[in-house]
Amino acid sequence: MVSTRSRVRPISPPPEGDVLELPAGGAVTLELAHNRGQTSFSFGGIYTSEWPDGMQHPEDWQNVEDPGGCIDTDGAMHTQNQTMAAGTALAISYHPTLGDVKIDDLVVFSVLPK
Repeated sequence: MVSTRSRVRPISPPPEGDVLELPAGGAVTLELAHNRGQTSFSFGGIYTSEWPDGMQHPEDWQNVEDPGGCIDTDGAMHTQNQTMAAGTALAISYHPTLGDVKIDDLVVFSVLPK
């Protein structure tokens, strides 16, 4: 099971029953955002966009002040532009407590390349 709760406080467990079942061979639709407030789960989805900060940006959004640097106006986009983005990976760990999970405990089960 995977928590559907924002990772603002990663050591906090999700509310009882707030889980997402991931059946083997099944499909799931996820929303990637900086926090729950920028998903359809909050504020009726008015702060959602194609970008994780919920804002509108040009397709070729990049750091214009430092072309070799990360997109600094976003705060969490650790990439220089869309072309340099690595993609997204989903991983699972079989630890019952989120605070006990270490990077070596994760097993990647799905990848969405850039």
